[in-house]
Amino acid sequence: MKIEFIDNLNFTIYLNKLYTSNMDLKKKDDLEDYFKNLFLKMKDLYDMPLSGYYTITIYLDKQYGAIIDITKEDLEYFDYFGGQIDMRIAILDNIFLYQVKDIDSLKQQIPYGIVYQYKNDFYLELKKQIKDALYLDLLEWSNIVYKENTKIIRKKGKKIKEEEYL
Repeated sequence: MKIEFIDNLNFTIYLNKLYTSNMDLKKKDDLEDYFKNLFLKMKDLYDMPLSGYYTITIYLDKQYGAIIDITKEDLEYFDYFGGQIDMRIAILDNIFLYQVKDIDSLKQQIPYGIVYQYKNDFYLELKKQIKDALYLDLLEWSNIVYKENTKIIRKKGKKIKEEEYL
Protein backbone atom coordinates (compact mmCIF):
# COMPACT_ATOMS: atom_id res chain seq x y z
CA MET A 1 0.00 0.00 0.00
CA LYS A 2 1.20 3.46 -0.89
CA ILE A 3 -0.40 6.74 0.17
CA GLU A 4 0.20 9.91 -1.81
CA PHE A 5 -0.87 13.16 -0.15
CA ILE A 6 -1.80 15.69 -2.80
CA ASP A 7 -2.91 18.47 -0.44
CA ASN A 8 -4.85 18.87 2.83
CA LEU A 9 -8.10 17.73 1.24
CA ASN A 10 -6.99 15.11 -1.30
CA PHE A 11 -4.98 11.94 -1.19
CA THR A 12 -4.60 8.77 -3.23
CA ILE A 13 -4.12 5.23 -1.98
CA TYR A 14 -2.54 2.57 -4.18
CA LEU A 15 -3.56 -0.99 -3.27
CA ASN A 16 -2.05 -3.83 -5.23
CA LYS A 17 -3.80 -7.17 -5.74
CA LEU A 18 -2.45 -8.54 -2.45
CA TYR A 19 -4.61 -6.00 -0.59
CA THR A 20 -7.66 -6.10 -2.82
CA SER A 21 -7.88 -9.89 -3.06
CA ASN A 22 -9.07 -9.98 0.56
CA MET A 23 -11.68 -7.24 0.07
CA ASP A 24 -15.22 -7.73 -1.11
CA LEU A 25 -15.64 -4.54 -3.08
CA LYS A 26 -19.31 -5.19 -3.76
CA LYS A 27 -20.46 -4.83 -0.14
CA LYS A 28 -20.81 -1.14 0.76
CA ASP A 29 -20.99 -1.83 4.51
CA ASP A 30 -17.71 -3.75 4.44
CA LEU A 31 -16.09 -0.96 2.44
CA GLU A 32 -17.27 1.71 4.86
CA ASP A 33 -15.87 -0.28 7.78
CA TYR A 34 -12.60 -0.78 5.88
CA PHE A 35 -12.23 2.96 5.24
CA LYS A 36 -13.17 3.94 8.78
CA ASN A 37 -10.44 1.60 10.08
CA LEU A 38 -8.01 2.93 7.49
CA PHE A 39 -8.76 6.52 8.54
CA LEU A 40 -8.16 5.64 12.19
CA LYS A 41 -4.78 4.10 11.31
CA MET A 42 -3.85 7.14 9.22
CA LYS A 43 -4.89 9.44 12.05
CA ASP A 44 -2.50 7.61 14.39
CA LEU A 45 0.37 7.24 11.90
CA TYR A 46 0.28 10.71 10.37
CA ASP A 47 -1.17 12.66 13.31
CA MET A 48 -3.80 14.23 11.09
CA PRO A 49 -7.36 15.10 12.03
CA LEU A 50 -9.70 12.90 10.02
CA SER A 51 -13.36 13.75 10.34
CA GLY A 52 -16.00 15.12 8.04
CA TYR A 53 -17.42 14.09 4.71
CA TYR A 54 -15.28 12.21 2.17
CA THR A 55 -15.88 11.32 -1.44
CA ILE A 56 -14.10 8.07 -2.22
CA THR A 57 -13.67 6.82 -5.79
CA ILE A 58 -12.21 3.36 -6.25
CA TYR A 59 -10.68 2.60 -9.66
CA LEU A 60 -10.32 -1.15 -10.22
CA ASP A 61 -7.92 -2.86 -12.60
CA LYS A 62 -7.65 -6.65 -12.97
CA GLN A 63 -3.85 -6.61 -13.23
CA TYR A 64 -2.93 -4.02 -10.60
CA GLY A 65 -5.67 -3.96 -7.98
CA ALA A 66 -7.14 -0.58 -7.00
CA ILE A 67 -6.29 3.08 -6.88
CA ILE A 68 -8.45 5.04 -4.50
CA ASP A 69 -8.94 8.80 -4.76
CA ILE A 70 -10.16 10.37 -1.52
CA THR A 71 -11.40 13.95 -1.32
CA LYS A 72 -12.50 15.63 1.88
CA GLU A 73 -15.28 18.13 1.43
CA ASP A 74 -14.26 21.54 2.69
CA LEU A 75 -17.39 22.55 4.61
CA GLU A 76 -17.88 25.92 6.26
CA TYR A 77 -19.39 24.35 9.35
CA PHE A 78 -16.38 22.36 10.53
CA ASP A 79 -18.08 21.09 13.69
CA TYR A 80 -21.08 19.76 11.78
CA PHE A 81 -19.74 16.19 11.84
CA GLY A 82 -18.53 16.38 15.45
CA GLY A 83 -15.46 14.20 14.91
CA GLN A 84 -17.40 11.64 12.85
CA ILE A 85 -16.55 10.37 9.39
CA ASP A 86 -19.16 10.15 6.64
CA MET A 87 -18.45 9.06 3.09
CA ARG A 88 -19.81 8.47 -0.38
CA ILE A 89 -18.13 5.58 -2.20
CA ALA A 90 -18.13 4.98 -5.97
CA ILE A 91 -16.52 1.93 -7.59
CA LEU A 92 -15.42 2.14 -11.22
CA ASP A 93 -13.86 -0.50 -13.43
CA ASN A 94 -10.89 1.08 -15.15
CA ILE A 95 -8.00 0.11 -17.37
CA PHE A 96 -4.65 1.24 -16.04
CA LEU A 97 -1.90 2.22 -18.45
CA TYR A 98 1.80 2.23 -17.61
CA GLN A 99 3.56 5.34 -18.91
CA VAL A 100 7.25 5.46 -19.84
CA LYS A 101 9.34 8.00 -21.73
CA ASP A 102 11.40 5.43 -23.63
CA ILE A 103 9.93 2.37 -25.35
CA ASP A 104 13.10 0.40 -24.56
CA SER A 105 11.91 0.36 -20.94
CA LEU A 106 9.01 -1.86 -22.04
CA LYS A 107 10.84 -4.44 -24.19
CA GLN A 108 10.32 -7.35 -21.79
CA GLN A 109 6.71 -6.48 -21.04
CA ILE A 110 5.57 -5.83 -24.63
CA PRO A 111 4.36 -9.42 -25.29
CA TYR A 112 1.87 -8.99 -22.42
CA GLY A 113 -0.08 -6.08 -23.85
CA ILE A 114 -0.62 -3.26 -26.31
CA VAL A 115 1.68 -0.23 -26.63
CA TYR A 116 0.33 3.21 -27.48
CA GLN A 117 2.32 6.30 -28.35
CA TYR A 118 0.62 9.50 -27.30
CA LYS A 119 2.45 12.80 -27.59
CA ASN A 120 6.03 12.03 -26.51
CA ASP A 121 5.31 9.09 -24.19
CA PHE A 122 4.62 5.39 -24.51
CA TYR A 123 1.86 3.55 -22.66
CA LEU A 124 1.45 -0.16 -22.06
CA GLU A 125 -2.01 -1.64 -21.60
CA LEU A 126 -1.67 -5.11 -20.11
CA LYS A 127 -3.88 -7.69 -21.79
CA LYS A 128 -2.73 -10.84 -20.01
CA GLN A 129 -1.19 -11.84 -16.69
CA ILE A 130 2.44 -10.77 -16.43
CA LYS A 131 5.18 -12.55 -14.49
CA ASP A 132 5.76 -11.07 -11.04
CA ALA A 133 9.40 -10.04 -11.66
CA LEU A 134 8.51 -8.32 -14.94
CA TYR A 135 5.55 -6.61 -13.32
CA LEU A 136 7.72 -5.25 -10.50
CA ASP A 137 10.14 -3.88 -13.12
CA LEU A 138 7.24 -2.26 -14.93
CA LEU A 139 5.97 -0.62 -11.74
CA GLU A 140 9.45 0.63 -10.91
CA TRP A 141 10.06 2.31 -14.28
CA SER A 142 6.60 3.61 -15.10
CA ASN A 143 3.83 5.89 -13.90
CA ILE A 144 0.33 4.48 -13.63
CA VAL A 145 -2.25 6.39 -15.64
CA TYR A 146 -5.93 5.89 -14.81
CA LYS A 147 -9.28 7.72 -14.77
CA GLU A 148 -10.45 9.44 -17.95
CA ASN A 149 -6.88 9.83 -19.21
CA THR A 150 -6.79 6.20 -20.31
CA LYS A 151 -9.75 6.67 -22.64
CA ILE A 152 -8.08 9.63 -24.34
CA ILE A 153 -4.76 7.81 -24.77
CA ARG A 154 -6.41 4.65 -26.09
CA LYS A 155 -8.56 6.67 -28.51
CA LYS A 156 -6.05 9.25 -29.77
CA GLY A 157 -2.78 7.40 -29.25
CA LYS A 158 -1.02 5.56 -32.05
CA LYS A 159 -1.11 1.81 -31.51
CA ILE A 160 2.40 0.50 -32.11
CA LYS A 161 2.76 -2.91 -33.67
CA GLU A 162 5.17 -5.36 -32.07
CA GLU A 163 7.31 -5.53 -35.23
CA GLU A 164 7.94 -1.77 -35.06
CA TYR A 165 9.85 -1.87 -31.79
CA LEU A 166 11.55 -5.28 -31.69
